[in-house]
Amino acid sequence: MLRDLGLGIRFAVSGGREGWTRTLLTAVGVGLGVALLLVAASAPHLLDERSARDQARAETKISESPDVTAKKSDTSVLRISAETEYRGRSIGGFLMRADGAHPVVPPGVAGFPAADEMVVSPALKELLGSSEGSLLKERLPYRITDTIADAGLVSPGELLFYVGSDTLTPANGGHRIAGYGNPGPAEEMPPILIVLIIMICVVLLVPVAIFIATAVRFGGDRRMATAGAIDPSTLPHAQTKAQIRVDESVKDVAEYVRNTAARLDPGMRVVTLKSVARDRQYASVQTGLQVGATATLLLIAAAMLVSQLEQLRERKRLLSVLVAFGTRRSTLGWSVLWQTAVPVVIGLVVAVAGGLGLGAAMIWMVAKKVTDWWLFLPMTGAGAALILLVTLVSLPSLWRLMRPDGLRTE
Repeated sequence: MLRDLGLGIRFAVSGGREGWTRTLLTAVGVGLGVALLLVAASAPHLLDERSARDQARAETKISESPDVTAKKSDTSVLRISAETEYRGRSIGGFLMRADGAHPVVPPGVAGFPAADEMVVSPALKELLGSSEGSLLKERLPYRITDTIADAGLVSPGELLFYVGSDTLTPANGGHRIAGYGNPGPAEEMPPILIVLIIMICVVLLVPVAIFIATAVRFGGDRRMATAGAIDPSTLPHAQTKAQIRVDESVKDVAEYVRNTAARLDPGMRVVTLKSVARDRQYASVQTGLQVGATATLLLIAAAMLVSQLEQLRERKRLLSVLVAFGTRRSTLGWSVLWQTAVPVVIGLVVAVAGGLGLGAAMIWMVAKKVTDWWLFLPMTGAGAALILLVTLVSLPSLWRLMRPDGLRTE
């Protein structure tokens, strides 16, 4: 075995520049494949940890009945959800009032916020401090006294806040809790989501295999000789519905409505009629899919580039002969473009048709409606950009190989 390993190393390093390039590309491809498998293997654990953190900050249940509240004590807390939306992003939050001198605090919060003071997640603090969050700052005008630690967040980019209040009572919607942490069983991942993750991993692994195969082939000639309406808010004794007719042509009209509602009642929740609530697990998978798809496109571009350069090297004498017989270099340049474009265009057509069909089937399986048929357009545009990129990078090698010295015999 050691002799075979030594022989393989000798072949890898004795092939000159092409041999070293082939070995490097193969190592990169294998590394990417292993990394993808590790990410796929760790995804369930990451989702479990996310669920555990979410449960840790949920209120401790004292009864299965939602109408039963904790008894008032030195550690109990009154709170009400103040979650909101801002330009399509969900923001979690609570108004809280301590019943005694030693109130319980959520995970990741060092101290209970005083009245009109606020503890926020790092991502929300950054948003409120930027020009993009100016309208949101009007809705959350409280003084920021601290940030929520990692233990109290389910993701680094989560938008979350806790606001102290001295006016919240059970009469205006306050719900008394005794502590945090729901010891119940974790929410199981939906089977359709598991199938989706497996399909994503398989699809992302295929280009890795192609890249490795292409890398191994590199230099093969020498070896032979890849607006809005206010949502119904439950109060203890009444339920209120209100319609607000607004002009949707006004920029950020929904944010102005939410700001007005927050001034009337910080616990009032406002959502637009056309807003869609998305499951957090599916949102995480969508983000991972977008990152994986981008990485896959780059891998495909690298595989195409390696294959293109290898084909040009194999046709060195033919290219030189064509130039010697008067073939214009621009004609050969266009031929390289078409060699790159045709397989990519065919691949994009097949991918779009197959993806739409598979997506429609999965949407039908979960009894949902398609909300946007055109989400694939950015990736299609990226595929077109890859055609131009590979062609441009291939041209210097093409010009070099068309020189007269390519006609020399070895």
